[in-house]
Amino acid sequence: ATYCCVDMGASAGKEVRVLIAGLDAAGKTTILYKLKRGEKRKGEAVNTIPTLDFNVETIKHKKQTFSIWDVGGQDSIRPLWRHHFTGTQGLIYVVDAADRQRVRKAAEELHKIVLDHEMRFAVTLIL
Repeated sequence: ATYCCVDMGASAGKEVRVLIAGLDAAGKTTILYKLKRGEKRKGEAVNTIPTLDFNVETIKHKKQTFSIWDVGGQDSIRPLWRHHFTGTQGLIYVVDAADRQRVRKAAEELHKIVLDHEMRFAVTLIL
């Protein structure tokens, strides 16, 4: 994990800002709270409701602190994603592979994010 954070421009102990984005109902909030719970409770179900704005959680792993921003994926919210780009060092982009009708739309939205000037150095993970 430390190697990852060095790549993201963070030093030990400095907070790393991570954005979780993707279309609505892709599983972003579930992933956020699974990360928050950690290994001890990984088998437990996570109950969520649609994110109408954003959720923020701070997660500590070893000596590293992550500020994880989960943004809503509805059509009306996506134009607001760019307001969360400044200072973001990592992107987790979530795609619902079972939603075949929207895979192309998910790819288009990811393309918009990675082309944004503020996100040019963000490490990207696609789930």
